[in-house]
Amino acid sequence: MPSLRSLKSRLSSAQSTHKITSAVRTVSMSKLSVASAAYERYEKYYLACEDLSKRINRGAGAYAPRPDNENSGKNCYVLFTANRGLCGSFNHDMQCFFNETLRDEKDPKIVICGKWGRRRCSSEAEYFEISDVPTTAEANVLFKRLAALYTEEKYDRVIFVYYRLKNLLIGAPATETVLPVQREEGEADGDILYLPSSESAAERALEMCVNARVYGLLLKSAIGAHAASLAAMRSASDNSEHMISELKLELNRMRQATVTAGVIEAAGASGASGMS
Repeated sequence: MPSLRSLKSRLSSAQSTHKITSAVRTVSMSKLSVASAAYERYEKYYLACEDLSKRINRGAGAYAPRPDNENSGKNCYVLFTANRGLCGSFNHDMQCFFNETLRDEKDPKIVICGKWGRRRCSSEAEYFEISDVPTTAEANVLFKRLAALYTEEKYDRVIFVYYRLKNLLIGAPATETVLPVQREEGEADGDILYLPSSESAAERALEMCVNARVYGLLLKSAIGAHAASLAAMRSASDNSEHMISELKLELNRMRQATVTAGVIEAAGASGASGMS
């Protein structure tokens, strides 16, 4: 049976843990709310750009697929992780999925977004600092670099590895090819009018659409990280509350047993004294 001092120490530790997990849960809830609100405001524009990118003419241009004889055989991968831990298995799942994705790749270019990934991935990887709630300015900087990697350094594809969240409880790591922009079968330009020319207008529109996709994926990944942190800290907080309740009950029982034993001992001593 544990001693009274041991129980008090465990209770103090559980209470400290509960304070930490409750604080992180509150922060995660706040950041999730802000990131979700940002995506809700951005979603219509994001979806409109996705639709536009499938319809505009891009037979040629900087963001179109290159001919097979010009391919380098190398791809660029962009990995999104959280900026810190305390988010359950989120970062671990992202890294495992990323490693599996790169298994058959030949000399890939790696771009890391998220402080956790920077500390644990290859030192040769290029790092971009992304806020807990990404901004359009950060997305613009990242997009320009990725566009340069595709158009100037001749990587065949730019592939995002991010957390695709279906709802607050269900999600999984996924990949999405951002460059080159592929036209879906059956899509057509429709009644789009290009000014001053179809080539220049289409390329500028594609640049806008890809930039929008980058920011949308940043927001989605941030929402996934905060949702994972909220779920993990909620579970940890509930577990610590349960442990505190059990420890307090055991501590009270031990105190009661100690008092009862003292009363019995005193009564026994009193009785022995009276008999003498």
